[in-house]
Amino acid sequence: AITDADWPHAKQIITTIAGQYGFTVPTMQIDRPGDHVTTAVDPTLGAQYNFGTQIYTSFQVTTGCHRPS
Repeated sequence: AITDADWPHAKQIITTIAGQYGFTVPTMQIDRPGDHVTTAVDPTLGAQYNFGTQIYTSFQVTTGCHRPS
């Protein structure tokens, strides 16, 4: 897990990298001791990511189906 002290830095890294791929400013934030989650969306593609940590740390990206043009 990411410690409470390290969470702001980890969240900033994810937010910065995801922003380069079209994800917006994080839309959901949970910041409690030992429980952290940040979520953002890419409105163009309809994608979303969830990044969080409690006992374990996870990063999940979901997107819709995109047919080639």
